[in-house]
Amino acid sequence: MVSDWGCRALAALTLADVIRPFCGERVLEIGSGVGNLSRALLPRSQYVASDVNPLYLQTLSSLAAANPYLSATYCDVSDLSSFPRTERGFDTVVCLNVIEHVGDDRASLRNIRSVLGKHGRAIVLVPQGMWNYGTLDEVLGNRRRYTRESLGALASDCDMRIEELIEFNRTGTIAWFLNGKLLRRRNFNLGQIWMLNLLTPLMRW
Repeated sequence: MVSDWGCRALAALTLADVIRPFCGERVLEIGSGVGNLSRALLPRSQYVASDVNPLYLQTLSSLAAANPYLSATYCDVSDLSSFPRTERGFDTVVCLNVIEHVGDDRASLRNIRSVLGKHGRAIVLVPQGMWNYGTLDEVLGNRRRYTRESLGALASDCDMRIEELIEFNRTGTIAWFLNGKLLRRRNFNLGQIWMLNLLTPLMRW
């Protein structure tokens, strides 16, 4: 799955709509943040929300306290020893906008592969196209962007197969290119954020 720019509120709702049909009952989410997507994907038989940020983990722990099937834990995608385990493996590992930040994306994807159960699925979201790499990527700490070909090679190297690849939020590519590539801005102005929120219903459709 390939992604580009979008505000977090829009992304959580829209992403949940897109990936929900691919999620099983035992889910590990890597890089959950404050749990926007987690809330949208609940309930499940087992849902493990994880992050590396202590402040985010506090918020996730509070969310878990009200949901018996939800747990919150530290998990670093680049460190296999930090991964939670379940007896039969996870049906689904959700990893959105994470592996573009790590030094070794292959090792990280292999870590994800190792905790999947039989017929398990990894749902991975990454930014699209190195041609669009700019100042906004630098600010966000993105080390790379991907193409269909590079994702296919990455999956193959990790003994995985791409079942479906979706170009998500293609309209956001224009805003990213304009701000990060042409104007070399390091943030979005309030007017652009206001416009995005105004267009949210249309973009979701």
